[in-house]
Amino acid sequence: MTRAGFEALDPCVHCGFCLPACPTYLATGDESDSPRGRILLMRALERGELAPDDPAVREHLDACLGCRGCEPVCPAGVGYGRGLEAARERLADANGLGGTARVVLGTFRKKRLWRPMFTVARWLRETGLPRALAGSGRFGFGMGMLAASKGGEAQTREGARTQRRKGAKAQGMQGRGPTVALFRGCVMDALFDHVHEATTRTLEANGFRIVEVGGQSCCGALHEHAGDRTGARALLAANASAFRGKADYVVVDSAGCGALLKEAAHLLEGPDARELGEKVRDVSELLAEAGPR
Repeated sequence: MTRAGFEALDPCVHCGFCLPACPTYLATGDESDSPRGRILLMRALERGELAPDDPAVREHLDACLGCRGCEPVCPAGVGYGRGLEAARERLADANGLGGTARVVLGTFRKKRLWRPMFTVARWLRETGLPRALAGSGRFGFGMGMLAASKGGEAQTREGARTQRRKGAKAQGMQGRGPTVALFRGCVMDALFDHVHEATTRTLEANGFRIVEVGGQSCCGALHEHAGDRTGARALLAANASAFRGKADYVVVDSAGCGALLKEAAHLLEGPDARELGEKVRDVSELLAEAGPR
């Protein structure tokens, strides 16, 4: 009988090395808001000792940011992220998703829905209103986040493309290195296109050949984090199909997207998912290997 990801928690010996790396534990000082404490809750959830509708279980697992900062410092190699996702799937199956979560996740499953929404957000950002309205509360925080997504004034889309063409010509490197397909995603492509442009220019300057790939979708990380593995798998399948055989590497410049895409074969069966997971690299990984220039 498969344990659906809970087995990744088995190496934990509760040593406590994870505690200083956990932002929620540092903020609350509550053991139940630490990776070590949450692992105890997840193990009890798997064994049926705690019910998935237990308010305390839901509170402490929902409060986890899913940053996985505990994993690099763990001497035992605990797969905390996989265990958390298995637990959240169980919570979602038992309790359902809230109305807001269903709307948000449903929107991100369809490009025709999220693209216009982020286009309007980008227009609003250009007015300068979000910066003026940034503050406390949900609305103020959201406005602050939108304002912070704006790139430098010099990094307009057209200006960046011009710089990229000039840079590639000056370097004379085009056509010599491996082919790279950029994963564009949803929020990154709509609000952080200046990051994509910078990534592309830098890779070209380091000898990589950029391949444009259509048919991409949201990575599915939001769905996986919320326990909606059905939605996550559907988006992964679309991306795996889109990138099949298109390039030597699939590069990401968003850590959240990369963390999920690298584990495509864990969530989805089939050769396309395995190929995608094996080819995904963070842009920093490729640049570190290349030199960088």
